[in-house]
Amino acid sequence: MSDTDPLILRRQARTEWLGGISLSTLHRYERAGRLEPVRLSPKIVGYRRSSLEKLLADSAARPGAKP
Repeated sequence: MSDTDPLILRRQARTEWLGGISLSTLHRYERAGRLEPVRLSPKIVGYRRSSLEKLLADSAARPGAKP
């Protein structure tokens, strides 16, 4: 992961990248280690684009799996 890896804010990740999944599902992915959050402030969280791409690729590789 490099410094040029763009940061995607949580709301944009949920709506544009992950098909509108719930916030609780995002939290579940974080606890399971499938998605690493980047805290910008106590209330603002983002994810590296590469982390989102990896989550989607891993989900696509498992038949019947959701992101």
